[in-house]
Amino acid sequence: MKEMIIFQFRLIYMLITLLVMLSSVAKCQSIQNEGLKYHYFDSERVQIAYLEKGQGEPVILLHAAMADSKFNWVQFGIMDSLAKNYRVIAMDLRGHGKSGKPHYPNAYGRLMVGDVIALLDHLKIFGAHLLDYSMGSHIAMAVMADYPDRIISASFGGPTWIKTGGGNIEPLPSREFFSKMNDEVFGGSNDMDAIMFCLGSQADWAVTKKALEKAHVSCLFIFGTKDETGKYIPDLKRELGTCASFTDIKGAGHGDALIYPAFLQTVLQYLSDHYGSMLH
Repeated sequence: MKEMIIFQFRLIYMLITLLVMLSSVAKCQSIQNEGLKYHYFDSERVQIAYLEKGQGEPVILLHAAMADSKFNWVQFGIMDSLAKNYRVIAMDLRGHGKSGKPHYPNAYGRLMVGDVIALLDHLKIFGAHLLDYSMGSHIAMAVMADYPDRIISASFGGPTWIKTGGGNIEPLPSREFFSKMNDEVFGGSNDMDAIMFCLGSQADWAVTKKALEKAHVSCLFIFGTKDETGKYIPDLKRELGTCASFTDIKGAGHGDALIYPAFLQTVLQYLSDHYGSMLH
């Protein structure tokens, strides 16, 4: 079982490496040339960084583990495309990017959900759309469950569902594995103590079936056809019912789905369909 999990993470590692290669080919403009700058606020004694661009209904972007807002959303043009019609806010999750990186285990978990609400409060935004990827989807699902009245819609890329009790949580690879990924994919930019504390808190992102049933938030789930996390689709369909829709990205895996044109096209169409939705 552990060997299979290691293989899955190695596959994700290769796909993330492909993302880096494709980003250099795309020659996207740097964050400075895009006219973006980081803003900061404090959430539970941790400084949280975020980028903001555009006008319109707010869309909050939550990135994957070991990435940051620049890696997931800026370099592939996703933030820029969304900002043509929306007020787009991409936050660096605590432990990542320009945000604070506390070195103790109880500084992560459900506090990361609170960071999203603190961002909305800081910007005086009552409700927003969510767009998230991988680990960001864990956080977003918990936000949706805990604060459904603050969410207009939620788009989940490559999500899994961490159930209460943690029975479906797979053990993490070693610190050495993640350190190698950090060096070879992210240029050694991550604080590995913070990363391991963050990933070690995943059981605290659990969401109950009852909370999902009661949320009644319109959701879009996007899975690559080669993404192993697609095994969660039947459970999500059963618990979310008519609130959820599902889209496959043909040929995509877990690490590379967001660079496929179909990913952005699907998100843009979904947001357009839910533009102007009123919160109650």
